[in-house]
Amino acid sequence: MSKVNGSSDSEYGAPQVRAAASSSLPIPTRHVARTILGHDTHVVCQSFTDRICIFISQVGKLGCIMQATVSTPAHFQPSSSDLDFDDEEEITMARDARASSIPLLLPSTSLQTLLGSPPHGYSTLYPLMASHVASLVTTQATSSSKVGGRPSTMDMAAGGNTSRPIIISLGLRRLASSQSAVDEDGEDAFESSEEEQVRFHEILQMVSEASVW
Repeated sequence: MSKVNGSSDSEYGAPQVRAAASSSLPIPTRHVARTILGHDTHVVCQSFTDRICIFISQVGKLGCIMQATVSTPAHFQPSSSDLDFDDEEEITMARDARASSIPLLLPSTSLQTLLGSPPHGYSTLYPLMASHVASLVTTQATSSSKVGGRPSTMDMAAGGNTSRPIIISLGLRRLASSQSAVDEDGEDAFESSEEEQVRFHEILQMVSEASVW
């Protein structure tokens, strides 16, 4: 990942850890870094007037860039009934997320790939993780506004059902325990491993800690 707002580069080319959002920067920015399963992992979150940008990298550079837009009814509370029970991968990840206090995937999450594409074998994981990141951001922002009695930093539109788009860049290293296959349509089919689920939840926790919303 290239330098962010003039911060110094680490061994992997990613900015050094910022324990809190920097008040000296014109754009609210927070950076969290830690090692996950032996891989240096960096999460940088920035809040713009019309977008929230979240950069997640284990490869020292930008990865597949997606835009998520979340639309939910006012006072919506996610539950297991909103999950796609035909998607075993989604159910497994969501069940573990619920056990670790991570918000469940919100319905009506629109995801669009802007640049790049997931690596071979990760065409399921990347959109799934991006959707969960968007749900986490939206849920946290809405909850904090209710607790603090102030308008949500997600700038919910009239009726409280549409949030700012969230730009998510994902660049993950391949785990040895992850397996890929090709389904009948010739597309990548992701097979989850225990390590992959650990990384999934660790990254969501890092995004939560890097909150600028």
